[in-house]
Amino acid sequence: AALDPTDREARTTLVRLLEQTERWDELVEALEREALSTLEPEQKAELYRRLALLHRERRQDLEEAIAALRNLRDLVPNDLAGRDMLADALVEAGEWLEAVPLLRQQADEAQPPERGTLLGRLARVLEEQLGDLEGAFHAWARVVEDDPGAREALARMEAIDERSGNAERLLTTLGYRAEVEPGPERAATLARMGRIADETLRDLMQAAELYARAH
Repeated sequence: AALDPTDREARTTLVRLLEQTERWDELVEALEREALSTLEPEQKAELYRRLALLHRERRQDLEEAIAALRNLRDLVPNDLAGRDMLADALVEAGEWLEAVPLLRQQADEAQPPERGTLLGRLARVLEEQLGDLEGAFHAWARVVEDDPGAREALARMEAIDERSGNAERLLTTLGYRAEVEPGPERAATLARMGRIADETLRDLMQAAELYARAH
C-alpha cells in the first residue's frame, strides 16, 4: 500500500536528521526500508543510488556499495552512470569476471580518445588479472585501429605475441610499429622482423625482403 503523506513526511525528516548527525548505519537502515516499501521504480532507483554512494563514501563498505549498484542495474539496466559506478567498484573489489562485460560495454559506447583509455583498462584486466591473452590482444588492437601510433598498445601486443609464441602474428604487430617509427628505429624493427622470418618461420623470401627494407 502507498504511504500516506504523514508517513512520507516523517520518513523524510528522519532521513534528514540521520544525515545531519552522520549516523550512517541508521541512515542505511532507513533508506533500505524505504527502498523495500516503495513501488515507484524511479524512486527505488534513486534510493539505490543514494545507498551506493553512502556505503562507498561514508561507510567505506565496497561490498555493500556493489550490492546496491547491482540492485540499481537490475531495476534500470540502461542507467549508464550506475553501470559505470558498478564497473569501477567491481574493478576495485577484484571482481574481474563480472567487471569485464561492463568494461567492454563502456569501451564499445565511447568515442576516441576516451575509447582508447577504456580499451586499455579492459585489456589490462584481461591480461593481468584473468590471463586472457587473446582477449587482451584484440582490445589493444582496437586501440591501434583508432591510434596507429599508440606505443603502449603496440608494445603490449608485441609482448603477448612473444609470450604466446605466435611468430606470424608478431611479424604483423611489428609491421604496425615499423609504419609509425622514425628512420633508425624503423630499420631496427625491420631487421628484427627479418630475423624472425628467417630463424623462426624459415621463410627466406620474406626475410630477404625485410632485410632489404631495413637498409
